[in-house]
Amino acid sequence: MYEIRQRPVRLEIGHPHDRLPLRSASEVREARRAGNRARSGFVDELRCECARPGCRATVPALAEGYRGVRERFIVVPEHGGGDDMVVAAADRFFVVDVVDERPLARRRLHRSGPEAA
Repeated sequence: MYEIRQRPVRLEIGHPHDRLPLRSASEVREARRAGNRARSGFVDELRCECARPGCRATVPALAEGYRGVRERFIVVPEHGGGDDMVVAAADRFFVVDVVDERPLARRRLHRSGPEAA
């Protein structure tokens, strides 16, 4: 019987701090966003800030100007969705707010109050 082991994902963006082992979707997104913000103004394209560990998609650097709020992420249209709320859209990118990254079943378990039913 084979045993499946999860290894930390290595996100190679170009800066040594971006090559740290990442474990969660939010860490992947945060690392890509930090790398994009550091390179903004120096390159023509930025990395997609989706939560997919192996994503190599790019968005135009001008998308950074549409971010608006620092907590938002820039993704290619095919990688938006799920719990992402699109706040700006263009042909090659979406600017999204991440509503909640926990799976729906876990969110239901963590609710409290009358709406928890």
